Amino acid sequence: MNQNSSRKIKTASEITPLQSVQTFSTRYLISKHIDLLMIGGGSLILLILMNVMLTGSNPDSKIGWWVYSLSFVANFPHFLASYQILYSDHSDKLLTDKKFIWAGFIAPAIIIGFLAYGVVQGDAKTWGYLVSAMYFFVGWHYVKQIFGGITVSNAINGFFYNSIERWALKTNLFSLWAISFLGFNTGSQSYLQDGIPYASLNLPIGLTNAAYWLLSLSAMALIILNVNKYIREGKAASPAAIVCLLTIYAWYLPLMSHPMFMHTIPFFHSVQYLLFVYVFRRNKVLANTENLNTPDGRVEWLSGIWGYLAMAAVLGAVFMSILPRYLDTLPVLDSKAFGPTAAFFAFTVFINIHHYFIDNVIWRGQNEQMKKYLFTANR
Repeated sequence: MNQNSSRKIKTASEITPLQSVQTFSTRYLISKHIDLLMIGGGSLILLILMNVMLTGSNPDSKIGWWVYSLSFVANFPHFLASYQILYSDHSDKLLTDKKFIWAGFIAPAIIIGFLAYGVVQGDAKTWGYLVSAMYFFVGWHYVKQIFGGITVSNAINGFFYNSIERWALKTNLFSLWAISFLGFNTGSQSYLQDGIPYASLNLPIGLTNAAYWLLSLSAMALIILNVNKYIREGKAASPAAIVCLLTIYAWYLPLMSHPMFMHTIPFFHSVQYLLFVYVFRRNKVLANTENLNTPDGRVEWLSGIWGYLAMAAVLGAVFMSILPRYLDTLPVLDSKAFGPTAAFFAFTVFINIHHYFIDNVIWRGQNEQMKKYLFTANR
């Protein structure tokens, strides 16, 4: 990487789609194999291994310990990295762009207000509505990230979807989300989230059946459109994009589930997210550093990328585990009404919901920084 650092980097904002095939001399984000593993290949491999070696196995304390430990490595940092991108990389827009004002100040204020209302009411059922909202937005966020992963992986290979193809892909992805969300909200069921009770939405089974039909039809349409695109233009989706699409099927379709695998999905989602965070920060440092082969350049490389990711890991551990667990040892909230892990619940729900609204503005294709740095050629 260093030997090429002095080379001028052309960004996606400076090229047209027709030029991009020639402009991107290497067609990956980090490397061929790392891209495939991080964008979802690792989770597909694990799912296959579990179904072959751990047939019928149920989660036990060991898998729970591993999943919790891995949260510090990827899941917690991926949440806080989004805060860094919003409040640091886009600090100039927080008071000038209404979308960033909404994500940075109004949305979190509404979530905090709802949590506070529940405390004032002294009723944990009020917080239960936030759990339903969390799973609604988390699931939506997962498929939007998959869509972004597919389009970016294709774009760096000069493969671009037209409006009809994008519509077919989105329909397929959101029908998967609907199947997942409706599966937990069909009929009348009761659940617990960190000691907080919440109920399903008591939706009719017909909605789930309709989602399966929509998934099937959109999948067929997507295949036909891609085949026609190859015949018409001689272009095919990149391997990373195909793996990315298959990944969300493995995560969301019940028939592909495994009782132990499902607990690892947030980890693999976070690894996928951090792939794009790393590429964004790497390209930003490369574009704004004159020469990495100097002391100042090396400091910028270490602090701008690895220091950035280390800070996300530290902040993630603090706000997703250390601080809320400490607060739960104090008489801050009524443990009789909200259970012994009320602070942990509040931090988890707040960050998960707010994360959706943050990502909804920072990863948009119209975002100038993303166009400039995320699509920068890796060469």
